[in-house]
Amino acid sequence: MSITGEVLIETDKNEPYDVHLTKTDVNYGIVGLYNFYRMQIIKHKSKNNLYFLFTRWGRIGEAEGQYQLTPYSTLDECRKEFVKVFREKTGNAWKDTNQFEIKPKKYTLIKLNEREIHKYSNVPIDFERLQTEHVSSKLHSSIFKDFLKTLINRQAIRLNIDKTQLDIEWMPVSQLKRDTLQKARQLKQQEKILDDLLELELSYKILLGAQANLKSISPLDYLYKSINCQFEAMNKDDIDSQLILRYIWASASSIQVEQIFKIARPNEDERLYKSNLDNHYLLWHGTNIRNLISILTRGLLVGPLAAMASGSLFGKGIYTADTFAKSLGYCSGVKQNDGGGERCFMILCEVALGKIKEMGLNNDDGGTKQLDLNQFQSRKGTGRLIPDPRYIVTRNYGVRMPLGNMIDNTDVKVGFYGLNYNEYIVYDESQVALRYLVQFRR
Repeated sequence: MSITGEVLIETDKNEPYDVHLTKTDVNYGIVGLYNFYRMQIIKHKSKNNLYFLFTRWGRIGEAEGQYQLTPYSTLDECRKEFVKVFREKTGNAWKDTNQFEIKPKKYTLIKLNEREIHKYSNVPIDFERLQTEHVSSKLHSSIFKDFLKTLINRQAIRLNIDKTQLDIEWMPVSQLKRDTLQKARQLKQQEKILDDLLELELSYKILLGAQANLKSISPLDYLYKSINCQFEAMNKDDIDSQLILRYIWASASSIQVEQIFKIARPNEDERLYKSNLDNHYLLWHGTNIRNLISILTRGLLVGPLAAMASGSLFGKGIYTADTFAKSLGYCSGVKQNDGGGERCFMILCEVALGKIKEMGLNNDDGGTKQLDLNQFQSRKGTGRLIPDPRYIVTRNYGVRMPLGNMIDNTDVKVGFYGLNYNEYIVYDESQVALRYLVQFRR
């Protein structure tokens, strides 16, 4: 694997920012105190500077200890913390390691030569074991089992690791901590990388949990329980299925739909109706397969954790569309071994839009200014092509579905040019509930 994160070298000393410390006190308790402390400065090889202070500590000979990964936007900030912690732990200055003096009740520095500097080992996921039944699944539906097996896939995790540009030998995926990554998002210029790490952290650890419990529970059952989302495989002849297929093919007639699932996350219905907003629509949200476990587990979140790279045109929010073709551009999946293309997924959400503020790319604020929520509850990026409004169907509880074929938008004002398709953006997660998951090939 190419190195995309590297331990930095202190140029003045020609010594890496990589220390191994130990502390021994035979008078501590019955068995004595034997602790270790490891600290490194790691530079992430991305377009912008991002530095991590990686620390690991614990009792020698017991498990793997604890970890912390703290990000900094400059080397100077990261180095200052490194030097400070080194003095606190050892009683010595970092610049004087060649004259290191052992201090009472402090850590001792273990000197390493260049060959002894090694990378962290990562806990690997054995996908072959996960995809081979050890304990029979209690799930009865072969359709649902097939869906879950798609998520337990090397391609999905590999794409996510590659996307973060993370070298898992230097920074083990299995040791990423969500609370640390959440705090790290304060580094605004690195938000996208850290959001990708958040997605990876959840998916990887769920699969590691499935692997650790192979002897007691089927990996499929473990994944299903971890996601904590209700699924129902729909019959293609159901009226709801037929309406959804019409909705898909109105803008993407070549899509091969394999299965439609009705889905429900805990408390989303109650949360949606408590928002007390009208103007409910069923709208599309496209996603990469690498994000699907996270979305099904946590729901759609405001900010780049849920939005795609191009989903920041109108500020941080949850982006949806009234055309399948629009959201299709944000989908990527897993290539199938039978030569039948790529299996992808699309989410159909119920969105409470409330009062909409229509936007164009040449609006004064470009849609990036904070929306006045006392006046508007959503934004709409106006498209050149729209579903024929004569074919909007109102379903249960007044939820609308735009089922018309694409027509030119004749209402676009002069000088108010829009997108190719409509986009809808809300800035409150309570305005969105997941309703359906479409499994398809392209």
